[in-house]
Formats: sequence, structure tokens, C-alpha cells
Amino acid sequence: MVLTPPSNQNFLGRNGFRFAIKKLPSTNFFIQNCNIPGLSITPVEIGNPLVNIPYSGDHINYDELTITFKIDEDLGAYIDIFTWIRQLGFSESSTEYATIAAKSIVSGEGIVSDATLSILDAKFRSNYELTFINAFPISLSQIQFAYDITDVEYLTADAVFRYDTFDITRVKSGASQIIENPGG
Repeated sequence: MVLTPPSNQNFLGRNGFRFAIKKLPSTNFFIQNCNIPGLSITPVEIGNPLVNIPYSGDHINYDELTITFKIDEDLGAYIDIFTWIRQLGFSESSTEYATIAAKSIVSGEGIVSDATLSILDAKFRSNYELTFINAFPISLSQIQFAYDITDVEYLTADAVFRYDTFDITRVKSGASQIIENPGG
């Protein structure tokens, strides 16, 4: 067997990304970490007299999308996500949900908003874009203050999102090509 080297031998760097979610413009600027969620398919087992035989299932399970962002002095990004979660959860009255539900999904201001993770090449140009369809936050981490530190440490928070599905599109060299998504 002859091994053929791949045409691109550049490795992906941990800082080779940009993240944007339409509904959270102030958050986009402060993103520090983001993940490409995993996905799985649950096999179906068909029994016979000797052993259960696994077959591929038909439901894709997507892991959660998590971002880490720095918190500015005005708590702008934190408050944007905090408000979105409160509106989704009827925290004080149904009018909060009604306010967000009345807005168009297309505008990115409604209940859900599409998010884009751009994967950059070695020259920091977009190589792939992952589009998360109908994303919405499900959790926002705590902010931990402390007096027992000697250096300035800037605070961060994590936000976790669920979404319907995500698509991967190759955008390098000006040619867009959607990678087939079995779930979408």
C-alpha cells in the first residue's frame, strides 16, 4: 500500500477562527473560545438468536455549541445573553416572551438566531464556515469576582447554545461548496 501525502499539510491553529451570532453583535467582539460541536448517531440493534446486530440509526444528535467571551465593564455581552435567556424562559411575565416571539426570525432578533463560525487558514483567511441554524442560549455561566489575586485578570463567561443543525461550507479561493449535511 502506497501512502499519498495530503495536498495541504498545514495544521489548524487554535486561534484560527471567528465567531458571529446575528442577535449578539456586542458579544461577537469579545469571543475568546468556541467549539465545533460533535455529533453522533444512535445505532439500532436488531436481535437474532445469537447476537444483536447493530445498524446505523436515523437520528443525529448534535452536541452543544459553547462560547467563552470576555466581559466588558458595562456587562454588554453578558446582559445581551442574560436578557435573551430571560425572554425565552418567561422569567417575570409572558410579555417578555411575546416581545421576542413577535420579532422576525430572519432579522436575527427573534426567538432564535443563526450563528457562524469561520475557520481560518494559515494566512487567517476564511477556509470553512459553519452555520448553526436557529441557535438559542440554554445557559450562561456565573461571573466570579475575587480579592485574592495580585495581577489583573479579566473576567470571562461561558454561554451554551442549542440549535437545529449546522452546515459546513468551504469558502476558500472564492469557491463556495456546501459539505453535505446528512441531518439537514
